[in-house]
Amino acid sequence: RANPVRYGLANTLRLVQDVVLALDGQADFVVMDMGPSDEASALAGMVASDWLLIPTKTDYTSVTRLPAVLGEVEVARQVHDVRILGVLPVMTTYHFGRLRQSRSTQIGRRYLEDNYADLLFRDRRGNLIDLPFDDAWPTCHWAGQTIFAPEVPDKVKGDALRFVNAVGEWLGLQEVKL
Repeated sequence: RANPVRYGLANTLRLVQDVVLALDGQADFVVMDMGPSDEASALAGMVASDWLLIPTKTDYTSVTRLPAVLGEVEVARQVHDVRILGVLPVMTTYHFGRLRQSRSTQIGRRYLEDNYADLLFRDRRGNLIDLPFDDAWPTCHWAGQTIFAPEVPDKVKGDALRFVNAVGEWLGLQEVKL
């Protein structure tokens, strides 16, 4: 990704666009997870996308990085009309010592609501969609399991299903049920 010439491509954007184009006719939509650590790939992913969902942890340090991300979105929009589906708060119920929500998380949530209320990801009825933290998320990820595995707590499955259906609703896809 960082050296597209190595892959015989003129630029990083071609790396992402070629993958998406290869899926033409085989998929109704493609979900790309473009982390911010590789700015060139993230920007290429934005340019190759029609819709963008911006996840952010709810601690103060993370939410104050949103202006930089939104600046990158504006750069991508100079090339392609990417639309923001929403800012998705993640790890919203992280508790310090499992006793209370951390102060940083409380401040971060308030910052999001005060500064980005219009960009927060909501379902069509206006309900905020977030992904609360639960130990089942990383456990499933590292075990290579689906979040809908039988041993995953019902609350976590419900959070995941609420998220999936909210995205699907905005994209005009059929509701998913367990």
